[in-house]
Amino acid sequence: MKDGTIGNQQAIPSEAEIAWLAGLIEADGSLVLEVRTRKGREGSAPKIGLMVCIYNTDALLIKQCLHVLRGLNTRYHLSEDTKERLQARHDAEGGQKLQVNRNMLRLKVSRFTDTFILLKRLRPWLYGEKSARADIMLEYLEMRLEKMEAGATGKIPIGSEELNLAKKYFATTGAKTPKHIREVLNDCE
Repeated sequence: MKDGTIGNQQAIPSEAEIAWLAGLIEADGSLVLEVRTRKGREGSAPKIGLMVCIYNTDALLIKQCLHVLRGLNTRYHLSEDTKERLQARHDAEGGQKLQVNRNMLRLKVSRFTDTFILLKRLRPWLYGEKSARADIMLEYLEMRLEKMEAGATGKIPIGSEELNLAKKYFATTGAKTPKHIREVLNDCE
């Protein structure tokens, strides 16, 4: 076959394609670890979500990202923000004048196993500040996936080890650890 695929399988991406995707994420993407608790529910268990996101207005560039993700058998979500919605959001935040000419495409990988596979492949090619975030995210994912493989069923509660990794992650962003994380960590001690 011309495209190098067999049946339904996608062509396995080359190391050059993986490195290219890592560079794109360093420049136009984000590695996100977020901690959520239910507001108004005192004592509700925190949840930690992880995402690898790429933002760009160039559809051909996003199409190439999709090719690489499919080759890694990684599930993703693709969405689009209209230029009008982007302009309205920017205006509401009171920022500098922004000229939005095109819709913004957002490609997101957020399932634990898919995020783990993607970060494992990207990590050797991350050199900037996102490399430390990737390391923390991988450590978290290894911990959680290990618990899942050990036969834990149902919802696996987030422990103090995982919350401390979240705290470490926030330190890499230069942001203060959010209040709700500090409160939960205090409760664990």
